[in-house]
Amino acid sequence: MLELLYLEVDILGIVILMMLLFNLIKNQRRKMLLDQNLFALLLITNLFLLICDAVMYLLNHRQFAYAREWNIVITTIYFILSPLICFFWLLYNDYKINQNKKRLLKYMPIYVIPTIISTFLTLLSPITGWIYAIDKYNDYHKGSLFIGIPLLAFTYLFYAAYLTIKKGKESDDLTKKELYHYMLILPIVPFIGSVVQSFICGVSITWILVTLTLLNMYINIQNHQIYTDQLTGLYNRKFIENYLLNNMQKPKDGILFALFIDVDKFKGINDTFGHLIGDKALIQIATILKRACSVKKDYLARMGGDEFLIVGRRASRDEVEAMTRQIQERVEIFNKSGQAEYILSLSMGYTVFGENNIHTMDAFINGADKQMYCHKHSK
Repeated sequence: MLELLYLEVDILGIVILMMLLFNLIKNQRRKMLLDQNLFALLLITNLFLLICDAVMYLLNHRQFAYAREWNIVITTIYFILSPLICFFWLLYNDYKINQNKKRLLKYMPIYVIPTIISTFLTLLSPITGWIYAIDKYNDYHKGSLFIGIPLLAFTYLFYAAYLTIKKGKESDDLTKKELYHYMLILPIVPFIGSVVQSFICGVSITWILVTLTLLNMYINIQNHQIYTDQLTGLYNRKFIENYLLNNMQKPKDGILFALFIDVDKFKGINDTFGHLIGDKALIQIATILKRACSVKKDYLARMGGDEFLIVGRRASRDEVEAMTRQIQERVEIFNKSGQAEYILSLSMGYTVFGENNIHTMDAFINGADKQMYCHKHSK
């Protein structure tokens, strides 16, 4: 009965991973990006680890022609793949938080060292018994250096977690901070599973836990893409509307405000310099807005085209107006820097929820929109 349950768990993990791979490949109409390829490698490696885990369980102590030889081959593959999946996780983690392929290639020779060491020790184990041994009765035994494999794998997980925490502290971008938070989950899960597995012989839970974590990550990534504007990396209209529906009526300290922002004469930038420069202008505006509002943990969204919305809480209207002045000052600094051939100008208007009979989401956003147009027409 226990044997059947063991195999069912592995089969469940295999099915989940195959479904994730199918969806990942199906949803990419064009060539996959580097982070998507690395995530696919994580899924594939985890898939083969579960297959090896199931086959090892079936082969152990079995007596038939070449059973011991097959057990040695599968066990060797298993121990090679164990640190390899952690290596792929570090690559994925590094690229996801830094978005820098050159950096990844620069550090690759260092990153690969634990994998080379673990592979070398594993390949020699059928002779030396360092990592594992398969006796003449085809029974599996841990070797004298067995602990080296999880320790080498953990170096990847710990360093990946360090990179994520470090980047999270440096970033003021709420959308990225949320991404970093759930990226920290994966290193913790295999660590717990490996500790349990290392001390309790016959228990193998690490890779099914990793499978469930990858499933959770995939769902979070999809949600992140659904609620993120692809050009600027800000939240989109769908996110901000969901946020308001869930938080407008919650009693909290301070005032809930909506600040609507529109780029003046943006069509002129597109017509004069082209849409590529226009896109760069929108990205620059997003950067200015993020730097102006990040300290207070506001929610910043691109509503569409050249329109942006900031939703957050302040102690008073004076603080909201101070933020609008800070945004204008940052725009002026950018214009004076001469970084671009165009000049940026923003029109802004805000409303406070609960004031002037504003008690619905539509009234809240539309009120800010009207105030923005009042500012635009006054120029």
